[in-house]
Amino acid sequence: MRIKLPAGLVESSRLSEPIFTPSTKAEIGHDENISEKKMAELIGADLTRTLKRPHPLYYKRAAQYAKSAAFIICDTNLENRE
Repeated sequence: MRIKLPAGLVESSRLSEPIFTPSTKAEIGHDENISEKKMAELIGADLTRTLKRPHPLYYKRAAQYAKSAAFIICDTNLENRE
């Protein structure tokens, strides 16, 4: 799965908006990145929209808090632990 990023980025550049990148939990090894379309096929379009909607808000709140403590959040995983 390829995500088109803005031109001119260098390593550790800040993106203007967080990127939603769903994945499936692997039994062994690394999780598998999937598209939003695949996510919707697995769990339904309504649930996909419901889960995606707060994603930027969670990241932005965490990033603001981290910035106030002189940290940069480079990557996050929001996971369902059921």
